[in-house]
Amino acid sequence: MDISHLFPKGTRGIKHRGYLPPKGALLAAFEQAMEAGCIQAEMDSLRGMYAAIMVWTNCNPCCGCPEWDRIGPKCGCFQKHHTAYRDVLKQNKARVEETTSPSSAGLPLQFTGLTTKQIAEKLGVSKNEVRRRKAAGTL
Repeated sequence: MDISHLFPKGTRGIKHRGYLPPKGALLAAFEQAMEAGCIQAEMDSLRGMYAAIMVWTNCNPCCGCPEWDRIGPKCGCFQKHHTAYRDVLKQNKARVEETTSPSSAGLPLQFTGLTTKQIAEKLGVSKNEVRRRKAAGTL
């Protein structure tokens, strides 16, 4: 799923080409970041530097990361361990479930799964009247 549009690129100043820093925290230990391909945890000798960066950035090392500036939300470590990515996925999943549930339109259960034509026949009104009632929330 491409969610790049939710993490915009900067338009002015030094961030005019890179992605704006994500809000949230990277919840990855050094080993997890290394496994996910984080450039700030590329080799074991960077363990101390990684810990310092985590403290300095309030657990958001993506702020100022050249890899984040270059590829943004396509970063593997970001996708696996950052709260901003998890929150976006959770919101998208909730929105999809809400809009695809059988009673998402607020229709009574007797009309669940019926087409507009079938509801119109059942009520003895026109299809346009069914649409008007759905839009008004009176059906």
